[in-house]
Amino acid sequence: MLESQYELNKLFSTVIKLFQDQGANDISKVLKAAVISSEMGHYDNWNGGTEYYSIYIDVDATLFSFYEEQLSIIEEKIKEKLEILLRGVESEKIGAIIIRPVVKQYIDWASVSDRTTKVDFLEKLNRIKSILISVATGGPKIQTVNEEYKNLYNELYSIFETLQLNNPNRYKDLWEWYGYWRSGDLPSYQSRRKYISDLYIDVIDQIEKSSDTVPIDQPFEITGWERVDRGTSEIRKRMSEAQTEEQFQAVGLLSREVFISLAQEVYDSEIHISTDGVNASKTDAKRMLDAFLSYELVGPSNVAYRRYAKSALDLANDLTHRRSASIHEASICVIAVISLVNIVKVITNKSNIRF
Repeated sequence: MLESQYELNKLFSTVIKLFQDQGANDISKVLKAAVISSEMGHYDNWNGGTEYYSIYIDVDATLFSFYEEQLSIIEEKIKEKLEILLRGVESEKIGAIIIRPVVKQYIDWASVSDRTTKVDFLEKLNRIKSILISVATGGPKIQTVNEEYKNLYNELYSIFETLQLNNPNRYKDLWEWYGYWRSGDLPSYQSRRKYISDLYIDVIDQIEKSSDTVPIDQPFEITGWERVDRGTSEIRKRMSEAQTEEQFQAVGLLSREVFISLAQEVYDSEIHISTDGVNASKTDAKRMLDAFLSYELVGPSNVAYRRYAKSALDLANDLTHRRSASIHEASICVIAVISLVNIVKVITNKSNIRF
């Protein structure tokens, strides 16, 4: 059973369902985002023979980092669930559960933001491809475009180095390229076009699939409020991965959840009376935070803080309903969330010092 990927997928589909039903959403989240595989570690021929398997759960590095401190506990809980499902199967046992980060090339566009963007870099790669193909297929003479080519090559080479990507093009000069195609290995125009296209196909695919989202540098310190901290870390992670409108909208949705968690941590219905006289529900973050700020911060400055809280919450609400949500709107939303969490934490620390 454990050697079959089909059976393994069914087992883990059931494990995810069990965790979801029991409210262990963190574990189910890890498993849903994972690529799962198995490998037989050793064979014990005692009493008919038993195969011991290691189960590998490969997750994105960001998700791995977020849950790293809890991994040993998560691995043990997953093993317990699998052993329940394997009751009665004496020939196969779980040797180990291993959660590990996926090893892949991560592209940090922020490191080259002063020189290029993802779109600009792709345009330059396509331009250098075009030059290589055109001079080798009856296009312009080398001497008319060689300077442009060399300058472009050096610019791209520097960016490749910073991004720690392999530059597939070894031709620093068009005459070097001429010497190669004239050697006889690429006798036809078609063979030269194919050679250059194949040369760049992997790195272009890698770049196109990368996220060009700029990381949120807004400082954030752990508050000690578990749901708030977990939610804030999650929106930062989602923001670092988001590429589509739907993913940016999801950042706004998660931001609203953080506001609700934040409000539930600090709101006390006995002392925090809503300014409009309407009792706040358990999910009415805007009204709860407004009541909290009005009570905790006496004086004219209350107005500014209340306005800030309302504006930040409105940003999140607007983003979740905007079909054209963009990286810029989502970034502003995340910054607003983190800023408000930091402000509320400062207020609670101050309010605890009373004489």
